[in-house]
Amino acid sequence: MNTNIQEIFHDDIQYEKIVSENLKNQKEVKSMDYQAELERLKKNEAENSGDFWKPKAGQYRVKALSEIEEAKPYIEEGKEPQPRKQVRLLLNNQEVIWTMPHGLTPASSYGQLINLAASKGKLQDEEFTIVVTGSDKSKRFTIVV
Repeated sequence: MNTNIQEIFHDDIQYEKIVSENLKNQKEVKSMDYQAELERLKKNEAENSGDFWKPKAGQYRVKALSEIEEAKPYIEEGKEPQPRKQVRLLLNNQEVIWTMPHGLTPASSYGQLINLAASKGKLQDEEFTIVVTGSDKSKRFTIVV
């Protein structure tokens, strides 16, 4: 059935009125300033990369150089800031910063570090292994003493 939309309406005035209303209701499409967005991304990378640890899957023997500290919250556009924690680690004779969400369970990375610190009375100067599995957003961390 090949029907012209104008045939659905009985007169041209009704058709023109509906088309006109639809055009008014359409939102204006704004073009993105790609150069400005690229500069924002570069600035964000420079401010947030530093010595932050971004591990791949594997096992890492580390030494805690600090207790757990507050970190800058993770901010995603349009969402509430998410609290984060950090700990400075010695990894292969290099100091790195490991950031993580402020976990809600003992199984979270944060919860495992709290468990280790509670059992030892502190975290600083403790040596342990971090086992990383998965990749990207599906990374999992296991603390092994």
